[in-house]
Amino acid sequence: MASIMSNVECPQCKKTALEDFYYKTDETFLCCFHCGYYYQREQKYDEAKREMFTEEKEWYGYGVYSLVKNDGSKGITKVLNVEITEDEKEEMIKSFESKESKDVDMKKSYFILYDKGAFTLLAGTYPKDFQLSYKEWESIYDTDDSLSMYE
Repeated sequence: MASIMSNVECPQCKKTALEDFYYKTDETFLCCFHCGYYYQREQKYDEAKREMFTEEKEWYGYGVYSLVKNDGSKGITKVLNVEITEDEKEEMIKSFESKESKDVDMKKSYFILYDKGAFTLLAGTYPKDFQLSYKEWESIYDTDDSLSMYE
C-alpha cells in the first residue's frame, strides 16, 4: 500500500507527531513520540452486513521509553498509551542502570512520562528539540527532509 508520512501537531501535547496516511484506503495512523498519544482510522469489513466501515480508535499518551544502543541502532522504543504501574516504572528506570546499560547510549536514550500537560524525565536525556511545540519545530525544520528527526 502507498502512504504519505508527514509531521503534524499532536492533538494531545501540541508537539510534533508522525502521521502515516494511506491515501488509497483513507486510513490514518498518528503516533506522538513525545507524549505517547496514538490514533488510528482503519477500514474494516463487516462479514455479517457484507460492507465496509470506518473504525476510529484513540489512545491517551502517558509518555515514551526509548533505549538506543551505542552502535546507533534502536534497542527498543515503547510508546506508552496505557498507564504503567509503579513496578513497571521502576523496571524501566532500572534498565538504564543495569549491566546491559553499558550498551546503551545514555545521550540518545530517554524515559519520559506525560501527565496532564507536563513531561517528566525519569531517565536518560531529553532528545534534541524535545521542548519545541509543533509550530516552533515547523518554523525551524519546514523542509522536505523533516522526517529526519525520527532517525
